[in-house]
Amino acid sequence: MGGRGKGVDAYLARASGPFREAFDGVEAVVRGIFPEAASVLAYGMPGWSVRVRDAPPPGYKGTLDPTHLMILLADRKTGITLHVWNPLEEAFLESHRPAMERGGLKVMRGCLAFRRKGPYPVGAVEALLRAAAEGVR
Repeated sequence: MGGRGKGVDAYLARASGPFREAFDGVEAVVRGIFPEAASVLAYGMPGWSVRVRDAPPPGYKGTLDPTHLMILLADRKTGITLHVWNPLEEAFLESHRPAMERGGLKVMRGCLAFRRKGPYPVGAVEALLRAAAEGVR
């Protein structure tokens, strides 16, 4: 777990085993697609931040950083949620709903929910993040 930062390490130390396995799987995918990704603890969730634009669009007002793709995971009582904020495509998760649902993830408002029935669908997450990378590069 080293090299992720104290906040991320502390979160993972108290997270469930299935969450840590999912986190490790998603981290390998993120590092493969976005080698420049920075480990972060944001909004109380561990994950990664990837710069996707140099400056916010003119007139931008909001709480999320419009210059970074954010990929965050949370360990919930009901399962694991994956939060993907793609400032280059406002309806990013919704536009990938069919593929995510086929992969075992439920598209919610602002996140993907996994109810821990079987192994975490890292392959579906990889497809989603590859789609995000297409818009970045």
